[in-house]
Amino acid sequence: MRVLLTNDDGYQALGLRILASVLKELFDEVVIVAPEDQRSSTGGSFPGNGKWGLAEIDGLEATWVSGTPADAAELAGELYGDFDLVFSGINMGSNVGSVPASGTIGAANHALEKSIAKRGLALSWRVPEELWDKEAADVSLKDYEDYPRKTVKRILELTLENDLWGGELLNFNIPQKQPDKLLICEPAPRAYKKYYAYTLEVDHDNNTYQKIGADPRPLTGDLHYDANALSQGFATVVPWLSNRFVNQDLLSLIGIEIDLWEEKS
Repeated sequence: MRVLLTNDDGYQALGLRILASVLKELFDEVVIVAPEDQRSSTGGSFPGNGKWGLAEIDGLEATWVSGTPADAAELAGELYGDFDLVFSGINMGSNVGSVPASGTIGAANHALEKSIAKRGLALSWRVPEELWDKEAADVSLKDYEDYPRKTVKRILELTLENDLWGGELLNFNIPQKQPDKLLICEPAPRAYKKYYAYTLEVDHDNNTYQKIGADPRPLTGDLHYDANALSQGFATVVPWLSNRFVNQDLLSLIGIEIDLWEEKS
């Protein structure tokens, strides 16, 4: 099986490096095409111009793209042909709700819409605060072998065993600490208001504005919603169709709880 790996944090990002180390154990061929640097919150934006080049990350060849995540997916199709699956991530931060601005989702969705890949999986991690200030290329992967690497590998094994539960685009989120269960959810309504704790700071004197971020708000309530379940320590997955709609077959899966370590000693 031939798979594409991309993201929105850049080809040297820790999350991509962790996911690449998992994918090379699960698949015959892994092709990495990702933005050159941080391109978060670009959604499915596709300027369609820029530069690209080859690099190496952890012994694997990678193609970097000066544009957006969707640019990376588009160029991957032109350079390397079609893929069975596209993986996007691991994003360094949660992507719950309908995630309209997510470059992680945007890259995977673009690959599906353009038939560059048949099915897509996006993965995000509510990372510990200390990781935000580290240079990803200088961080040892050994420090993340127990978590999140083993958990991500287990989740992907279960996903493949269950044929992606019939979804064409799966949106996974894992909590800051290792979860025991994976919960199939629906996207939380108005997650940008309820979960993402940011404010828009407006300077009227200088006519400037700036998004000021903070840790996500802890949520309780209905575990059928991904933001609530993630807040309460579950790994979550939302199954979509490629157009990010759901049908009755997918809705019937909501609430299914999967023990990640049931077969583990």
